[in-house]
Amino acid sequence: YCDANKQFATIYLNDNKTNLYTPALITRLFPGDHKIKISLVNHRSDSAKVKVEAGKTSYLYFNLEDTSKWVSYTISNSPLTSNHLSSIVVDKNNVKWIGTRDQGLFSFDDKKWNIYQKSNSQLIYDFINYLSVDDQNNLWIATTGGLMRKNGNQWIDYSSNLPSTYVTSIAHDKNGITWIGTSNGLVKFNGSSWIVFNTSNSTIPSNFITTVAVDNSNNIWIGTSSNGVGYFNGSTWQNYNMNNMKLPVNVGNSIKYVKVDINGIVWVAHVQNLIAGEQGGLTSFDGTSWKQVSLVGLPTQQVEYIYIDSNKNKWIATKNGFGYFLNDFSVKVFNTTNSPLTASQVVGLVIDKNFDLFVATYGGGMCKVKRYNYY
Repeated sequence: YCDANKQFATIYLNDNKTNLYTPALITRLFPGDHKIKISLVNHRSDSAKVKVEAGKTSYLYFNLEDTSKWVSYTISNSPLTSNHLSSIVVDKNNVKWIGTRDQGLFSFDDKKWNIYQKSNSQLIYDFINYLSVDDQNNLWIATTGGLMRKNGNQWIDYSSNLPSTYVTSIAHDKNGITWIGTSNGLVKFNGSSWIVFNTSNSTIPSNFITTVAVDNSNNIWIGTSSNGVGYFNGSTWQNYNMNNMKLPVNVGNSIKYVKVDINGIVWVAHVQNLIAGEQGGLTSFDGTSWKQVSLVGLPTQQVEYIYIDSNKNKWIATKNGFGYFLNDFSVKVFNTTNSPLTASQVVGLVIDKNFDLFVATYGGGMCKVKRYNYY
């Protein structure tokens, strides 16, 4: 007996169409193992094996995922071998690159998946912190065990040039220079030479760099693990923390992410640490003053990632869903309660050339929101 959460789904028996639709009873079968598949337009097909015995009725129930607007990719329904993702980017060929916390790197071109791990490729470490694509369409891979660049089939290991192999973030400026955040300093790489900025040779606020961003004027912004935000104009450093940001609450000096928008506004995600009295939150800087940003319906104390799309929309990923700005004070929110989002913690967002939104989660794999279904 075959039933499903959707009626009138087509039933296949051993890969042959039966002309039956859910719910239905399939009779006159030979005893033994049989394969049942259920298919419905705009839904992910499901299948199961059933053991048929004489004089008994076996019951199967299928839960078909509606893929007309959202599509999930998890370890149970895709080639992903981990649901714990860390980063996602799209290259110029519209290939999605997905980093995981424990199973290496995946690529997805909307049809084919590829997996790159230490065991089957030149990837040096399977724990990926961050991914970035430069203007030459090179993929840069920051791992807890070093830094790599991938260009087609060529892999280059840059780990030996770094002050630490724990790499946290990567950014590329308008001059083609790559800036690398590590647990022991900020690194500048112009393609041939390496310069390290740390507390012993500069006034950088900390050696543990958590995030790197480039603004419209090619200035560098960094976040640190415990000493706030740093700004570098190429010659001097300016440091911002709870002592000089002049914020009404202690959002904290531990920075998760920094992003600069097209108008030059700097957006900063602060890590919440209630034991230390740090509330966490989202702040912005217009070049003159810092402001605390509160968004209706989104937990700004738990921001994980900030994404700005080609239409200049700002997206905020948090530990309890994600959203995009409707105006200065509110966002349209997607979470596990009001949407098919597969996990609460969202760690990455990107819109590809087909205008599909890809959402990387920690614990629920990846979701695709088909074009315009997020507005």
